[in-house]
Amino acid sequence: MNKTYYILLMVLFSTTSLLLAQTHTWTGNGGSEDWFNSANWDVGSIPDAGSDVFIPDGFIAEIVTNAASANTIALEGTANLLLANDLLIMDRIEISLLSVFIFQSGVLSGTGSSIENYGLLLLESTNARTFNGITVNNYKELRVDNTNQTEVTNGTIINNSANGLINIFGSGGFLPLGGTVTINNDGLIRKRASGNTPENFYLITAITNNGIMEVEANQTLLLLDGSSNFTNTDTGILRGFGVFDITTNFINNGTIVPGNTTNAGILEVINNFDCPPNATIEFDLFGPPPEMYDRVSITGAPHIEGALTVNLHYVPEIGDEYTVLTSTNTMTCDLPDFISTTYNGVLYRFVVFCNSNNVTLRMIESTLSASEIASEGVAFTVYPNPSTHYLTVAIPEIYANSSSEASVTILNSLGKIHDRLPVPSETITIDTSAYSSGLYFVQYHDGKRILGIQKFLVE
Repeated sequence: MNKTYYILLMVLFSTTSLLLAQTHTWTGNGGSEDWFNSANWDVGSIPDAGSDVFIPDGFIAEIVTNAASANTIALEGTANLLLANDLLIMDRIEISLLSVFIFQSGVLSGTGSSIENYGLLLLESTNARTFNGITVNNYKELRVDNTNQTEVTNGTIINNSANGLINIFGSGGFLPLGGTVTINNDGLIRKRASGNTPENFYLITAITNNGIMEVEANQTLLLLDGSSNFTNTDTGILRGFGVFDITTNFINNGTIVPGNTTNAGILEVINNFDCPPNATIEFDLFGPPPEMYDRVSITGAPHIEGALTVNLHYVPEIGDEYTVLTSTNTMTCDLPDFISTTYNGVLYRFVVFCNSNNVTLRMIESTLSASEIASEGVAFTVYPNPSTHYLTVAIPEIYANSSSEASVTILNSLGKIHDRLPVPSETITIDTSAYSSGLYFVQYHDGKRILGIQKFLVE
């Protein structure tokens, strides 16, 4: 009796376990894309909260007419899943490299569950949609396309990995409806332009930025969670041509970069602006004032500390001025008096002026940089040194006769070129009688490549 009871109990347990862990594979044999057509599934039934669901390569499935549930959903190959109703996920959704999960409307729930996105997670349409307690791990692209509001609630977390991209098109935002909502960015979050129309998108969430947040021209990204922090860590970068409107508590240990590496731009920051001693603002100078350089425009009364970094892309003139920071209200600063940068082997020095509403850089001098002076590749000699009337440059025979493009250039200590001469033989004599007294440099070139450098004095 006890043995029979034990056998019946084991059979019942095994059967129940099989039912709870049933696999549903989409076949499309029902002739439609409807999730709730049982003929579309290999087992002839509709998935439930205990089902592990597979949508194979090339198929499209739609959850539209009713609420659905599943333990797991795996999109394989080029499979597509469209959600326009409620979906409860007990464990996870996996989106493979070429697959697309389109979230149009409804509530996507799953406390402790996750979306593992290696393909495209697309939020589209202006209908109401909600992430409820789910974690989104984005490894490829999360695209927000003209969605209006997306509600996020009950501990929803969005993790954007180092290779992840969050593209935001159009106006709208992420609106919390209870519980802490967090965005952790290690990749790129970009507010994209849709033509030339100004558009706003808001994030009312806690944000930790270890990667890049970028705003394109005519676009505004509003960070509005007054009860949480927006932390730009030491690896974090805020960049672009648009507007960051920050009312969240802003903690900035990273870098602010107006424009990009190829074009000068103005980046606007409204409300909270933070530039403490360990933060950096990086500017590119592509050409002479007044237009061809980067600027940060601040609405507010900022206190500016930290480092100012300049990247030169042309040769500036002594006295050129660059107003790199402006503010609508009184600005205060604790900045170094001078900063410097190197371009084409020449060191350029700028004096820093902190005025009541701007920070301005003025180029005051240029000298050959210490690294350029130390970068001797070909050992050649100059004599006599100091020189009074003539200077002889002696090039080793193996180099003097090795190239038709060999030449020497004479520069003063400010980097100004005095002479440029070909190298027809192993020795070159240069008349220095008209040179002013001071320090000079001889650069030995093969074409545009500097092979060596020596310094000499003229008395």
